[in-house]
Amino acid sequence: MGPGFRLTCILWTMTAVSFVLAFLRLYTRIHIVRFIGSEDYAFATTVIFLLIFACAIQVAVHYGLGETFWSLDFESSSRAVFWTYIANTFAISGNALSKISMGLFLLRVVQLTWHKIAITSLLIITTGTSMTLIIMVWNQTDPINASWDPIRVKGIWKLDLQPLGVGLGGMTQAPSLN
Repeated sequence: MGPGFRLTCILWTMTAVSFVLAFLRLYTRIHIVRFIGSEDYAFATTVIFLLIFACAIQVAVHYGLGETFWSLDFESSSRAVFWTYIANTFAISGNALSKISMGLFLLRVVQLTWHKIAITSLLIITTGTSMTLIIMVWNQTDPINASWDPIRVKGIWKLDLQPLGVGLGGMTQAPSLN
């Protein structure tokens, strides 16, 4: 059992758990609470993005994601990396949508004006940072396809994604209570 197989087993298990929990949340909101807010639509979209992410990773594993680079031909390696780019697009978008979902819920609950301004500001920053990162992922080389096929396509790396990616990851994680 290779790393790609293990990755997809874990990913599909977590996707299934997420779908069950999302279904239970939406069932509760529709049938028990009898209210569906904009945060519920954002949350449902997040789960759909998770499904698309899982499908893209599955395709990437089909092309060799998880295998050693030297065991793959150039075409398979290129396609595996390309599909991880697609997967990352939906992972970044889904991460932002999950934060938006929580922010929309909080905006409905809080009453003080400064709370609403603070939450809205954080939502705008998270959305803008996520959109910027997605654009940077797809435009980090010139020509674009050099980023997923660097052996056959000579290109120039224009952007360093690490600072923005680490910043976004740190900004969207819950603070430690230790």
